[in-house]
Amino acid sequence: MALADQLVEKRALLEGMVFVAIADIELKKGKEEEFKKWFLQSNRVLARQDGFIARKLLKSPNGSQHRIMVIMESKEAFAKMHTTSEHAKLHTEALAFMARPPKISAYDSVS
Repeated sequence: MALADQLVEKRALLEGMVFVAIADIELKKGKEEEFKKWFLQSNRVLARQDGFIARKLLKSPNGSQHRIMVIMESKEAFAKMHTTSEHAKLHTEALAFMARPPKISAYDSVS
Protein backbone atom coordinates (compact mmCIF):
# COMPACT_ATOMS: atom_id res chain seq x y z
CA MET A 1 0.00 0.00 0.00
CA ALA A 2 1.39 3.39 -0.98
CA LEU A 3 2.18 5.90 1.75
CA ALA A 4 -0.51 8.30 0.50
CA ASP A 5 -3.11 5.51 0.70
CA GLN A 6 -2.02 4.67 4.24
CA LEU A 7 -2.40 8.28 5.28
CA VAL A 8 -5.92 8.48 3.81
CA GLU A 9 -6.87 5.27 5.62
CA LYS A 10 -5.50 6.49 8.96
CA ARG A 11 -7.09 9.94 8.61
CA ALA A 12 -10.48 8.44 7.79
CA LEU A 13 -10.31 6.07 10.76
CA LEU A 14 -9.20 8.79 13.17
CA GLU A 15 -11.78 11.31 12.01
CA GLY A 16 -14.55 8.74 12.27
CA MET A 17 -15.96 9.28 8.81
CA VAL A 18 -16.44 5.63 7.93
CA PHE A 19 -19.00 2.93 7.23
CA VAL A 20 -18.24 -0.55 8.56
CA ALA A 21 -19.72 -3.85 7.42
CA ILE A 22 -19.13 -7.04 9.38
CA ALA A 23 -19.71 -10.44 7.77
CA ASP A 24 -19.88 -13.44 10.07
CA ILE A 25 -18.63 -16.39 8.06
CA GLU A 26 -18.29 -20.14 8.55
CA LEU A 27 -15.50 -21.67 6.51
CA LYS A 28 -15.67 -25.23 5.26
CA LYS A 29 -13.43 -27.65 7.14
CA GLY A 30 -9.84 -27.53 5.95
CA LYS A 31 -10.31 -24.36 3.85
CA GLU A 32 -8.90 -21.68 6.18
CA GLU A 33 -5.36 -21.49 4.74
CA GLU A 34 -6.59 -21.47 1.15
CA PHE A 35 -9.20 -18.84 2.06
CA LYS A 36 -6.58 -16.62 3.69
CA LYS A 37 -4.50 -16.66 0.50
CA TRP A 38 -7.57 -15.89 -1.62
CA PHE A 39 -8.57 -13.12 0.81
CA LEU A 40 -5.24 -11.32 0.40
CA GLN A 41 -5.53 -11.50 -3.39
CA SER A 42 -9.14 -10.29 -3.33
CA ASN A 43 -8.13 -7.31 -1.15
CA ARG A 44 -5.86 -6.12 -3.96
CA VAL A 45 -8.85 -6.07 -6.32
CA LEU A 46 -11.25 -4.39 -3.90
CA ALA A 47 -8.68 -1.80 -2.81
CA ARG A 48 -9.10 -0.17 -6.24
CA GLN A 49 -12.78 0.58 -5.51
CA ASP A 50 -13.75 4.19 -4.82
CA GLY A 51 -14.23 4.76 -1.10
CA PHE A 52 -12.41 1.59 -0.02
CA ILE A 53 -10.38 2.02 3.18
CA ALA A 54 -9.64 -1.46 4.51
CA ARG A 55 -10.81 -5.06 4.66
CA LYS A 56 -9.63 -7.48 7.35
CA LEU A 57 -10.19 -11.14 8.10
CA LEU A 58 -10.73 -11.67 11.82
CA LYS A 59 -10.56 -14.87 13.87
CA SER A 60 -11.81 -15.32 17.42
CA PRO A 61 -9.15 -16.05 20.07
CA ASN A 62 -10.30 -19.66 20.36
CA GLY A 63 -10.31 -20.07 16.57
CA SER A 64 -13.95 -21.07 16.33
CA GLN A 65 -15.31 -18.02 14.46
CA HIS A 66 -14.29 -15.85 11.53
CA ARG A 67 -15.47 -12.40 10.51
CA ILE A 68 -14.71 -10.09 7.65
CA MET A 69 -14.61 -6.39 8.44
CA VAL A 70 -14.94 -3.96 5.53
CA ILE A 71 -14.29 -0.26 6.13
CA MET A 72 -15.50 2.18 3.50
CA GLU A 73 -15.77 5.95 3.35
CA SER A 74 -19.58 5.76 3.14
CA LYS A 75 -22.60 3.49 2.88
CA GLU A 76 -22.99 4.71 -0.70
CA ALA A 77 -19.44 3.63 -1.60
CA PHE A 78 -20.12 0.22 -0.05
CA ALA A 79 -23.35 -0.14 -2.04
CA LYS A 80 -21.65 0.95 -5.27
CA MET A 81 -18.85 -1.60 -4.76
CA HIS A 82 -21.51 -4.32 -4.61
CA THR A 83 -22.71 -3.40 -8.11
CA THR A 84 -19.35 -4.03 -9.78
CA SER A 85 -18.45 -7.10 -11.81
CA GLU A 86 -15.25 -7.46 -9.74
CA HIS A 87 -17.24 -7.77 -6.54
CA ALA A 88 -19.72 -10.21 -8.10
CA LYS A 89 -16.87 -12.48 -9.19
CA LEU A 90 -15.15 -12.31 -5.80
CA HIS A 91 -18.39 -12.96 -3.92
CA THR A 92 -19.00 -16.12 -5.95
CA GLU A 93 -15.43 -17.28 -5.29
CA ALA A 94 -15.78 -16.55 -1.55
CA LEU A 95 -18.96 -18.63 -1.25
CA ALA A 96 -17.04 -21.68 -2.47
CA PHE A 97 -14.98 -21.54 0.76
CA MET A 98 -18.00 -21.14 3.05
CA ALA A 99 -20.30 -23.65 4.67
CA ARG A 100 -23.16 -21.15 4.36
CA PRO A 101 -23.67 -17.59 3.09
CA PRO A 102 -22.27 -14.83 5.30
CA LYS A 103 -24.44 -12.99 7.80
CA ILE A 104 -23.84 -9.27 7.35
CA SER A 105 -24.37 -6.37 9.72
CA ALA A 106 -23.48 -2.75 8.97
CA TYR A 107 -22.66 0.32 11.02
CA ASP A 108 -22.17 4.04 10.51
CA SER A 109 -19.47 5.50 12.71
CA VAL A 110 -20.83 8.11 15.09
CA SER A 111 -17.72 9.18 16.94
